[in-house]
Amino acid sequence: MLEFLTLGRIDLKRRAQVGPSVGDDPQALLTQSKPTALFSYLTLARPRGLLRRDELATLFWPESSAQRARARLSQTLYVIRQTLGQEVLETRGTEEVAIARDAVWCDATAFRELIADGRPEDAMALYGGELLPAFFTSEAAGFERWLEEERTELARLAATTAWDVARIYEGDGNAAAAGHWGRRAASLAPFDEAAAQRLLELLARLGDRTGALREFERFRESLETELGIEPSRETLALVERIGAADRGPAREPGEIEPAGVRPAADAAPEDPVDPRRGAPPPGLRERTGRLLVWAASGLLVAAAALGARRLLDPGPQPAAGEARDLSLAVLPFVAGPAADSARAEQIGLQLNDALVGAGFVTPPYGVVREPWDSLPEALREAGIRMLVEGALSEDGTLTVRLRDPSADRVVWTRRFQQRDRPLGDFVLYVAQQSADTIGAHLGITPGRVRQPWLTDDPVADSLYHYGRFALRTNYTLQGARIAANAYAGAIERDSFYVPAYIGLAYARIHEARVFWDAEPRERMEEVARLLDRALELDPSHAPTHVALGWFAYTMTWDWEAAERHYLQAAELTGDDRVANYPFLLVATGRFDEGLDIVRSKTAANPFNPLQGTAYCWLLHFARRYEEAIAACRRVLDEIDPYYNLAELTIEKVEIFAVEGEGRVRKARSKGGETVARRGLDNEVGPAVYLAMGGDTAGALALVEREKRTPGVRPFRVANGYAWAGQLDSAFVWLDRAIEARDPYMAELAVRPEMEPYRADPRYLETLRRIGLEPVEW
Repeated sequence: MLEFLTLGRIDLKRRAQVGPSVGDDPQALLTQSKPTALFSYLTLARPRGLLRRDELATLFWPESSAQRARARLSQTLYVIRQTLGQEVLETRGTEEVAIARDAVWCDATAFRELIADGRPEDAMALYGGELLPAFFTSEAAGFERWLEEERTELARLAATTAWDVARIYEGDGNAAAAGHWGRRAASLAPFDEAAAQRLLELLARLGDRTGALREFERFRESLETELGIEPSRETLALVERIGAADRGPAREPGEIEPAGVRPAADAAPEDPVDPRRGAPPPGLRERTGRLLVWAASGLLVAAAALGARRLLDPGPQPAAGEARDLSLAVLPFVAGPAADSARAEQIGLQLNDALVGAGFVTPPYGVVREPWDSLPEALREAGIRMLVEGALSEDGTLTVRLRDPSADRVVWTRRFQQRDRPLGDFVLYVAQQSADTIGAHLGITPGRVRQPWLTDDPVADSLYHYGRFALRTNYTLQGARIAANAYAGAIERDSFYVPAYIGLAYARIHEARVFWDAEPRERMEEVARLLDRALELDPSHAPTHVALGWFAYTMTWDWEAAERHYLQAAELTGDDRVANYPFLLVATGRFDEGLDIVRSKTAANPFNPLQGTAYCWLLHFARRYEEAIAACRRVLDEIDPYYNLAELTIEKVEIFAVEGEGRVRKARSKGGETVARRGLDNEVGPAVYLAMGGDTAGALALVEREKRTPGVRPFRVANGYAWAGQLDSAFVWLDRAIEARDPYMAELAVRPEMEPYRADPRYLETLRRIGLEPVEW
């Protein structure tokens, strides 16, 4: 019989000779990665028994054709037989294979069997540590996921079993043995606060409060040294209660409140106390709200201070099985001493994106920061029910914690090691494990995490996220240029990084579409080339199709191609709430469809001011002015009181919401302010407001100046002429807007600003030139 040791070490040796000459050196198998992996899987896979060859071939050679994978499986089985002996494998026909019964004794299998037989202490004698420690085989992602899950399950089972042994000895009154096994159980999860709390409670019940405080100090030191983080408030409160019990009257065993139960008001001080310093631990009183990003080598950090904001009410909690819930926030990942802080931030950002892909709705990564008590009360009311924390240690181990903020209780801690796995596979696995655990805790069913597009170059990744940050938070020409430079740098670092191509395309579109840094027709060739490259690299990448839809909608005016790409993105994601698709629907007169989608998107992510303003803007196109004003007011009142785009949109909508003399008065009151802010008013312009307010001469004088001013789009000049009553000049400039490919022409059929054109036959002809039909109101 072969003896296969897998717990805490990897070893393979004989208990008895099998065969005269073949298989005399079983350890030779361990020098070959793929045969070792296959032998391990055949030995450990549950339930035990025959396994189909086609399933094994797919698991271990997923990138190969079925025929080639089967051939490689046969070659690997041949290596196992030649190394270990013919008798080690048994088959049934040509389709099934297994480890022969009684051919191999394995410590991991015996460990499970002893637990099932009710012999926990004997089982723990076999548990020497992690399953197949440090073992890895390339190009077998399915096997790697299985191995990681087995490692996790066996470690959890070992910890549970050790606690069972501790409880048995505690019941027998053997305090020394109970404490030993409690420490053993906690050591199997060194950064798990739930395990640490359980150990502290056990030692306190055993009367060893000094030992409990000593174990707490070890735990705190390990968190600080390895991960650079502090214990939770719940753990600190428990330590304070243990210390108070030690200083006060003696208590009977069991009087220490279990972790997570808040003591009475007079049972503990208002704030937890650091027993070493006699003062609140560092960081517990910080009142911060920063969004951290970094670029280049990871040393450049941009911090945008966020004040306390009221947030939209997400509505009632979802029923079980509904994954789309405003339920979690990913805190900034931290790096322990000597660990790679850029890598930690990179993983945190990507994990956040992956969790969103699984169906959760989260605030932007890093907006929510410690401590929970310092966050706006409205944030808690908005439904954040889980915090995701991460810390990267010097050796590359990632520790992820899930915390229930209602009681500041850590509900789950896991350690992950990337080893030689690609970053994408690693983040995918961590995200799915986290999503499943969060779903179980919240009583919802998350979706499967989709494979994110990642880069193994942390500098490229940081540049990409810096570009995203710049474009979202600095909505100016300067912000668009910063974003474009960051995306271009990411592509230079990694020419296969699809999201960077899409980001650069968006930045170029924004430079021309919004800020008229150049005529859009001058950007079309570059944008098309970037998006074609992204599509070439990954035809099934949904954001690529979203970007192609946006490009077709705003620049090429190919409405069928735009909808085709949007629907393709919806099919790939399983979500019909595709970004920008509502604009296409509304622009082509399908108001109800477009508004339903954007309303759903806004309800799903009420933290996004741009999304709320988009809803306002589309309501404006649909002539539902009062609803539009209310939507923009909610953005300013409940998300961001300084969001310029929402302010400007309200200014426009309020004018069109009234008619006759009321509109004249409203336009006149807005005109001066709008003139001062004309740089933000791209498509209408202050001349329109002057004309609306009755100052036709002033409007024409302004139009004459603007048409000679660099950066003023022809569409805006045309509208100034139209509202001043000069329709011949207006249509000349509309022709120039078509030639320049002004993206705002895409909404020509629905914009309220087109009111002066509609009675002129040339308006219908202009619509048909860009493939639009008139909309009946």
